[in-house]
Amino acid sequence: MLENIDSTTTGPFFVSIGEPEKLNKFLEMNPQVSRENIFVEDYTVQAYNNLGFDKFGLGQKDLANLNRVQFPPKLNGLKKWWQYLSSIFSIGPFEEGKYGIPEGGLILGGTFIVNGSDIIYEWRDKLPGDLPNPEDVLEK
Repeated sequence: MLENIDSTTTGPFFVSIGEPEKLNKFLEMNPQVSRENIFVEDYTVQAYNNLGFDKFGLGQKDLANLNRVQFPPKLNGLKKWWQYLSSIFSIGPFEEGKYGIPEGGLILGGTFIVNGSDIIYEWRDKLPGDLPNPEDVLEK
């Protein structure tokens, strides 16, 4: 997945769970995102597991951080909202033939800044939508 990245490569990079076709649809909807900077991992979620990301649950630990979540997302205008709502199933981590809450939708992510082999900033989401403050990330 990330085999072409070495210590001289610069980012940002985005990794998501899904399928190449869904990534293509996402990129059509978001032309400002460069294909070279986004990767899609299959439903085995090996990279997420290797990084030790948690799954979202409905336990007390998960709900304790609910105030950190930006919901609803900030989208400008009805057209953007319609695009967001109507694309959930076409780009979301839904595996064909499986029903219910998608396993890929329960895996939490994070934000990292890497310099060579050193991680100089790390943020691990506590809930879906729990994102770092952009100013904190840019400060690094």
